[in-house]
Amino acid sequence: MGSSVVLVDDDTFILKIAKNILEKNGIDAVALGSGQELLEYLKIGTPELILLDIMMPEMDGFETLKNLREWERSSGREEIPVVFLTSEEDMESEMRGFEMGISDYIRKPFDPGVLVKRIDNVLKRKEKLQRFYADTMTDRLTGLLNRTAVNNKLFMLCQRRTGYLMMIDLDYFKLLDDIYGIPTGDKVLEAFARLLKRILGEQDVVGRVGGDEFIVFSTSIKNEEGLKEFSDKLNNELIKEASEIIGNNTDIPLGASIGVSYVNGVSNDYTSALKKAEKALKNKKNNGKRGYDLYEEHLSFDDRHTDNGRLWVALVDDDVMNLKVAKRILNNSDIDVTTFTSGEELMSFVRGSMPDLILLDLNMPGMDGFDTIRALQDQGGDVAEIPVVFLTSEDDAETEKKALGLGALDFIRKPFIPEILTIRVKQTAELIRLQKRLSDEVDRKTRENEQLFLNVVSSLAGAIDAKDVYTNGHSSRVADYSREIARRYGYSTKEQSDIYIMGLLHDVGKIGVPDSVINKPGRLTEAEFEQIKRHPVIGSQILNNIKEMPKLSVGARWHHERYGGGGYPDGLIGEEIPEEARIIAVADAYDAMSSQRSYRSIMPQEKVRSEIENGSGTQFDPKFVEIMLAMIDEDEDYSMREL
Repeated sequence: MGSSVVLVDDDTFILKIAKNILEKNGIDAVALGSGQELLEYLKIGTPELILLDIMMPEMDGFETLKNLREWERSSGREEIPVVFLTSEEDMESEMRGFEMGISDYIRKPFDPGVLVKRIDNVLKRKEKLQRFYADTMTDRLTGLLNRTAVNNKLFMLCQRRTGYLMMIDLDYFKLLDDIYGIPTGDKVLEAFARLLKRILGEQDVVGRVGGDEFIVFSTSIKNEEGLKEFSDKLNNELIKEASEIIGNNTDIPLGASIGVSYVNGVSNDYTSALKKAEKALKNKKNNGKRGYDLYEEHLSFDDRHTDNGRLWVALVDDDVMNLKVAKRILNNSDIDVTTFTSGEELMSFVRGSMPDLILLDLNMPGMDGFDTIRALQDQGGDVAEIPVVFLTSEDDAETEKKALGLGALDFIRKPFIPEILTIRVKQTAELIRLQKRLSDEVDRKTRENEQLFLNVVSSLAGAIDAKDVYTNGHSSRVADYSREIARRYGYSTKEQSDIYIMGLLHDVGKIGVPDSVINKPGRLTEAEFEQIKRHPVIGSQILNNIKEMPKLSVGARWHHERYGGGGYPDGLIGEEIPEEARIIAVADAYDAMSSQRSYRSIMPQEKVRSEIENGSGTQFDPKFVEIMLAMIDEDEDYSMREL
């Protein structure tokens, strides 16, 4: 059969008999003595079937099955079929097992033929169910996941993995369908699906969610340079594939527009990430197509929205004649205009679009101008930032005062004088753009200064590590681990950045410790160890001089304190130790054990995990131990170490 089965029974004699029967029939079998051993084994291996004894001490078959299903759900794994083993004829137990979802019962002592046949039947049923599931979850034309399947998969995956979520739309595909026919269009879609799978990584998820729309979640693309390389390759290869199908003489500018959002693995992030990717795709489609647009939180997508870079105005007035006159005036001055006859229409429009400027009539039935500007501000975010200029035929100081108090930038009187309307609109828009350019420049300079500071800190951390021939990259790894623990614990982006820098500089005090002591291969004398123990105080004294970041010295001073007491330099206990230092302490200990040292080689992952777990409540804060253990368990290849 070539199948793999796990046997779980506390009776070693039963295990030997069953294992012997299965292996004689070509079935690979792993024998385990308890439910706990099974749960540990599943972290490293996934069998096709589990044969589980009901009557076992400590954790019986029912309890083991319950724990198994909970683990499968929490980790997003598919359910493994389970067959109960029993020597009892108990209908109540049998009914309970089937209610819990087992696939079959097998009686002990085993009849070899019955045992093998029952296993074969269960595996065949599983295979049929998998084929049926694949048929219902697969897009028939392309072989990719369909809309339902890809959405279900990504909803779970985006809670656990970091990557780029992409919405991809084929440009001018409808035109290709209309000219060359649907069969030709289908060939292009099939070729495009194959192209996506060929270019992307094996672990990346690809689905078709519409006629010419696709969704991708990639963990193999690591940065924006990788996104550009993917986009360029996808578009270039698409042209080649399409040319082979429809010929080289076509004038259809076929291409792929890609909207991208970054997913950071935060729970329930898929829905918001999808909206961001869709928004980025829409922006790309409105700005020349063919290529990618990465959604960035600090961009409002406003002055980049039109195809040709011209000013885009939303004009709201219940008088259709006023709309026509104003639109004609503005169009003649190369200003794009979208018109609406009510505040309600405008509010519906701005949920998915972002004009440069809103010209808003004051007196309208339903939502008047005041109601509408309040509704815009209540939306918050980018919508609340769209500049508003009121249109009015009144000359009332109180009305003008009220409007300006609500945030309007200006007034334009009706009936319109063409030159004044154009000039006022352009001046207002130019003022907004100038403010945005200044804001962007401030942001750019801030990012430059932050990057410069980070470069200096990284260089200093490298210099610290260079003092110890056995700690190459130690500080940067501790910083990475600390930031990830903080992220999982719920720290904000700014707090994660701060603890990363604290982690980089946690050993800065070693500058004041002689190299001969740091690099001594043998056991330290008591005097030498006292010199080592001085580095937290030296580090905090150095970092206390950086007044712009007053908490910077926290990690350096207290990362050797112990949660249960007995640490140094101040002998703090439990919550007395600053939280950031408790996080760095776990990360520092983990890297010390997973790195080469003068007195030992890199410790096995199982040993490192055991030491971290044993230190819970004594050396480390238990809540951060729990997070660190989860990170270790997810690192199946033991890549989270010195390489």
